[in-house]
Amino acid sequence: MIPLNVVVKSDTSLQITIGTGGNTLSGVNISFGTTNVSYTTAGTAASISSIPSDTTQILIGGILNPQSFAFSVNIDMYSHTVQFNGTFDSNGNFDPIGTSSSPFTGVFDGNGYTISGIQTVAYLSSSAHPGLFGYVGNGGEISDLGVVNSSVFASLSSLSSSAYASAGGIVGYASSSTITNCYNTGSVSASTQSAGGIVGYASSSTITNCYNTGSVSASSSSLAAFAGGVVGVALSSTITDCYNTGSVSASTPSAGGIVGYASTSTITNCYNTGSVSAPLYAGGIVGDAESSTTLTITNCYNTGSVSGASAGGIVGDAESSTITNCYNTGSVSASLSSSSNAFAGGVVGIALSSTITDCYNTGSVSASLSSLSNAYAGGVVGYASTSTIITNCYYLIGQLKINGSAVSDKMVGYGSAAVDSGIVTPARKTAAPDQRSGAKTSGEMRPSLSDAQNNNSIYLTGTTTPSGKTPITGWDFTNVWVVYPNLNGGYPILRSLADSVLEYVHVSSITVTGSGGATITSNGGTLQMSASVLPSNATDRTVTWSVTNGTGTAVISQSGLLTAVTNGMVTVRATANNGSGVFGELTISISGQTAEPRYMIIYVANNGSGSILTEDNKITGRLYNLADTSGLTVPVGKHFKEWNTAPDGSGTSYLAGQQVTITGNLMLYAVWADVPATGGGGLGLSPIVVGAIVVAAIAVIGGAAYFLFIRKR
Repeated sequence: MIPLNVVVKSDTSLQITIGTGGNTLSGVNISFGTTNVSYTTAGTAASISSIPSDTTQILIGGILNPQSFAFSVNIDMYSHTVQFNGTFDSNGNFDPIGTSSSPFTGVFDGNGYTISGIQTVAYLSSSAHPGLFGYVGNGGEISDLGVVNSSVFASLSSLSSSAYASAGGIVGYASSSTITNCYNTGSVSASTQSAGGIVGYASSSTITNCYNTGSVSASSSSLAAFAGGVVGVALSSTITDCYNTGSVSASTPSAGGIVGYASTSTITNCYNTGSVSAPLYAGGIVGDAESSTTLTITNCYNTGSVSGASAGGIVGDAESSTITNCYNTGSVSASLSSSSNAFAGGVVGIALSSTITDCYNTGSVSASLSSLSNAYAGGVVGYASTSTIITNCYYLIGQLKINGSAVSDKMVGYGSAAVDSGIVTPARKTAAPDQRSGAKTSGEMRPSLSDAQNNNSIYLTGTTTPSGKTPITGWDFTNVWVVYPNLNGGYPILRSLADSVLEYVHVSSITVTGSGGATITSNGGTLQMSASVLPSNATDRTVTWSVTNGTGTAVISQSGLLTAVTNGMVTVRATANNGSGVFGELTISISGQTAEPRYMIIYVANNGSGSILTEDNKITGRLYNLADTSGLTVPVGKHFKEWNTAPDGSGTSYLAGQQVTITGNLMLYAVWADVPATGGGGLGLSPIVVGAIVVAAIAVIGGAAYFLFIRKR
């Protein structure tokens, strides 16, 4: 343990000595609350020249080679005394920040850093809340922090109904708090009450974008014990975009991959891949849900194994719960040695007055008990009350076993529920593909995305309206679900959690080579480029080709074919398409290019007014359209006749817009013709001119007017 000595001097200055001589102090950060302060160091001592008189706590962190440290020191500047060093106890265990009598209510931004090696033990008589933060109170915020290689343990020396111990990898007890972007990789355990990978006990709190990979366990010989991969107990709380990969276990009564025990809470976009076990209630997402309140679970999945007396792929015991857009692929088993009931369900173990919509299960479901008559397994629910509603739910055939022996497919192991009840718009298909809830083959459960989106699969996309209930929306394969043949075995996955299913392997490097080396020597020659992308199992190995011209010029296609234009050096780049920004480059030398002559087309108004811009950079042998005369003003009494290489019209003539082949500079003169005058009883034409081109005329013949259109051939 690093020794710490803090001395408050009478002149309101502070001297802090950390460690002993011979060590090097570096990376020190000292703050009063959230305000950083300046200091000077000498050896292992840090001195602060001025401290506000109302300062009550100083936070100190840094490195005393080679060991990092973090201290929280309470001081009284009025009496110039250090009240206590609240960071480590006499056994060298980290003393969590905040207690129930003095909770942490500030803002802690970890700025993406991690805290490593904390050993936290709370062994108290009435309440214990170990974690990096012990008790976070009203308005407290913890964000952007990781705790790694740690161990958190809570225990009570005196067990009573009023005693409580909660252990969390980040926070032991969170009340009206916010925890965001945090993770834990260490073990968390509590000998009584609750343990959570992130928060042990959450009341009216919000936990967002957090994850746990460490093991979580809760045990008690006489009191309830709840274990959750993210939160042990959640009351009136919201858990969003969180996941757990560590094992979760409780000695009694419940364990959940995300939450051990939940009441009046909402869980969205969460998943679990760790094993979950408890003697009573075990669920891939939630172990136990309180009967007198509500729980909402949306867009969640589980792939870990689940075992308990009442076990469900998503929820062990769901009472007054709403479960929507969830799936399970993990094995579910319910077992007891006594004569009580064992219920195993692919989605829910026990469902009382609950609603289960748009869910599926492909995992094995088994129940075992010494008394066969009390073991029940259901493809979707183990036990369901009549007030439970099941809509658009499916399970894979042949997955049910009782005491190790295969049994007939049943959606509900015991009891009954209202299944697919209500009016469906459009009507539910009963022929292939049969959209009624129940057992399906793997082929039926793995449609193409196109078929699923067009309601041409077992997954009903219409709306169901049960009698007296709110309409239930069907499977949404545009916004909620998606099907990839190479992911999750081709079964539907949640769009919001697709990245978690896809084991994404990023590109680390790209090497660019040319099929014939790094030179082009022939006029207009080409070189096929190739990109070697590593690692070979990168998820997206495609690249985008580009070329940067240097002293030479070239163009490249997206197949990597480089074509030389002018002599010199160019740089070819292949950039990964996965958004990582990784790229590879190769410099190419170009020679032997013959420059193509470039010519101009010059237009002359020739007694007209206005002008037409000269067209330059014309390449010999290529076709170009000549300009019209929209930029010119027609001389009085004239109309445009043609372009000509001679001012008097004796040269080569061209029509406006005519295609010509360029072989040299071309100077063209506008040739104007007289407008015929109107006379006697003859034919008189009055031209109608657009730009400088006659497009129509009015002819007067024998006193009658005729409108004549002129078509350019």
